[in-house]
Amino acid sequence: MSLKTRGIVFATFFGSCLIVGLLVAALTTDNWVQSGARRYNSTESQGRVHFGLFSGQKHLNVAYGWRQHDIDVLAVIRDEPDVMSYWLWLGTAIGAGLGALGGAIGAIASVLKSSSASKKTGTLMVLFVSNFLSGISQVVSFACWLVQFVQYLQHNVLVVDDRKNNWYSVGLASLGTSFYFVVAGFVVVVINLILLTVATRMEKRERTQVLDEKTRTMAKTKWNILFATFVLSCLSLATLIVSFCTPYWVIAQASEQTAYKNSDIQYGLFAGSLTRNVLATPVFYDLTLICLYEHNVCAYSCQKEEALRESELLAMMAGEKPEECPLATGRLATVDTTTSPTGRAIPREEFINAGLWLTTVIFLGLATAFAGASASFSIINVLFNPVEPVFSVFGLYIWNGVVIGATLLVMILWGTLFGTYLSINVGITDTLTPEAPYNSAGMAALGASYWILFLPLLLHGSNIGLLLWRQYEINREPPPTTINVDKSDLTIWLDNAGKTTYLEAAKTKFTKNYRGMNPSKITTTVGLNIGQIDLHGIRMSFWDLGGQQELQSLWDKYYSESHAVIYVVDSNDRERMHETKEVFDRMIANEYLSGVPLLVLANKQDLPDCMGVREIKPVFQEAGHLIGRRDCLVMPVSALTGEGVDEGIKWLVESIKRNSFTRPPKTEDT
Repeated sequence: MSLKTRGIVFATFFGSCLIVGLLVAALTTDNWVQSGARRYNSTESQGRVHFGLFSGQKHLNVAYGWRQHDIDVLAVIRDEPDVMSYWLWLGTAIGAGLGALGGAIGAIASVLKSSSASKKTGTLMVLFVSNFLSGISQVVSFACWLVQFVQYLQHNVLVVDDRKNNWYSVGLASLGTSFYFVVAGFVVVVINLILLTVATRMEKRERTQVLDEKTRTMAKTKWNILFATFVLSCLSLATLIVSFCTPYWVIAQASEQTAYKNSDIQYGLFAGSLTRNVLATPVFYDLTLICLYEHNVCAYSCQKEEALRESELLAMMAGEKPEECPLATGRLATVDTTTSPTGRAIPREEFINAGLWLTTVIFLGLATAFAGASASFSIINVLFNPVEPVFSVFGLYIWNGVVIGATLLVMILWGTLFGTYLSINVGITDTLTPEAPYNSAGMAALGASYWILFLPLLLHGSNIGLLLWRQYEINREPPPTTINVDKSDLTIWLDNAGKTTYLEAAKTKFTKNYRGMNPSKITTTVGLNIGQIDLHGIRMSFWDLGGQQELQSLWDKYYSESHAVIYVVDSNDRERMHETKEVFDRMIANEYLSGVPLLVLANKQDLPDCMGVREIKPVFQEAGHLIGRRDCLVMPVSALTGEGVDEGIKWLVESIKRNSFTRPPKTEDT
């Protein structure tokens, strides 16, 4: 690793230390929320409230001076669950804590990597994983506290004793500096990941001599494009989570002739709030979705318990007066709560359609999951070259396409639900109660939580555009030279273990109208056997060399012409395994084979007593210092049945393409 690369890695040490500092500050300071306080019956009384995850302070001035009170956040959550959600608080605290832990691990790993002379990639992987997990943890912390604020704290930050004295904080609360420490920590994580990606690519270029400047530019453009899709996918994932959690899918009002002004309503996919303005003093209620799937109806209920919400929905369907709503502050209205029939049942068309709501949630969850998959596999393809198509760049088209399709379906489904049902009746207790005079027809609108779904559509559409651009750039590269039989593009080095049978099976699978030799007629190769396969724009010429001991001395005559090596092992011959290993070591140590892709095939897997890959692989891992850093795969095959033949050839083709510039064949003149 060069000094420059070490410097870039070491720069992440300072970033990780900053992450730890920011998150520790967020955990220990008392400014996650700051709010003013007012009294309904006094223009002089005022107050200030601020608290963090564990403690805070409250300053109230009741005309005779300021009084300071300490706040124990855990005690408030325990005694008054209507003020804050315990689970959202726990998610916030754990997310911030794990984020700080990930930053600390990243700081230690960056020092070890930048000061070590080892070429192993384990420490670098720890750096990536620790920073990635730190970032995910901070996103969880950010999302949990944002939902906590929107659902609870923006409506009230005061305990019940203060509210009984006519104090309120509605509309006076805001997110504090401690919360924005988490946002800053996530930004530093992104910077660290960018630096680590740059360092990884630089280290790879240092270990691999590239032929010309154009090749280096193309390689850089390609990984930069993939990293851009990672960043866009992360932004999309954050947007989808925010849309999922925030209560702004519908913004509406409901009118009542005798009310001081219209009621204000807002809700998301699961919960929301209602503000009644019957008098000049607003009264606040929490709304929670309840569905009866057997009746295909849903509604937003103001009741606190699941059983009460279900009873309320059944009562409204039967035309009965439901129980009065408990206030969001925890005080129950002293009104008769008995139900009485009104003689008119509400038609089901006025309730929210449960099927449309459920499919909206399912497809939004699907879009969120695949956005996460898109981000994960984007960074995997930046760092590695996955063999399986679904995990490779090809899979990125699938992940991004599914997000676009699922998000589009979400917008169509919710738009249909809104246009058919919610625009006429927003589906809350007030507008569904038969005798209630509240009406919301024409006063509802789609909220910000719905409209921000255009952003994932744009981001993942941009991802697909970037991937197509990347493919265009790759196609502009000079194609690999098609080499004829006289100068082979692929060489097979085989221990006498079914080499000709394997070659015949490969030619049968990939050559149109070719009929392979009958296995019973295949004899031991003496000298040289040549075969050709055209696949994915590459013409591969196979040199099947005799594996007998007296012919092995001729192998090195062909080394300089090879682009790849296939080494076949007889997995049913345990006695020759030591001899096979010695021959393999002599072959792989040749300087002309340095860096070329290597495919080791454990043949004859159709036999019952054969050795599996788990038993054979450790034998060849002993030669790891000779194999070095190259594309290498050990896989089971049966040349006789054809099992595994096509997978091995396809992997080799991809390896040859990846290494057509960085590991070209060497000749005697170079």
